[in-house]
Amino acid sequence: MKTKIQITNQSKVSGIVRVLVALPVLLFGIQHLFVPAAAMKPLVEAAGLPFPGLTAMLAPIIEILGALILLPGIFARIGAALLTAAMAGATATHLLIAKKGVPWPNGEENNPGTFLPAILLLGALFVLWKGAGTWSLDYKMSEKARVGR
Repeated sequence: MKTKIQITNQSKVSGIVRVLVALPVLLFGIQHLFVPAAAMKPLVEAAGLPFPGLTAMLAPIIEILGALILLPGIFARIGAALLTAAMAGATATHLLIAKKGVPWPNGEENNPGTFLPAILLLGALFVLWKGAGTWSLDYKMSEKARVGR
């Protein structure tokens, strides 16, 4: 049975946006967990966010989980909601560090800039609004539900 969360449109654009958001966020999440030069804790501390240890551990897990849900487009709105929260946090972190005028904690060469998380946030919001699109498991499941009636 199809849930309201899985309702999607027949747009191919939604599928393209979904994948273009999920892939980089998945890579960033993996980097934040396993690549020392991309560690999240120094960023969270520099931004002055609360509970830096916990935030630095949970944020990449949310990024990875949201991206893995979003990629195949199964319950894509849940994945998009997770990535909306993660990218809003990433955008805020970038803005807070920039406002303080301190150098990027992980080295300026590792700073993707504020633009990237902001664009990924907009993409996640788009998928949250429109759904996963034609090339998704949400759409495939709804097709099977229509045929089975």
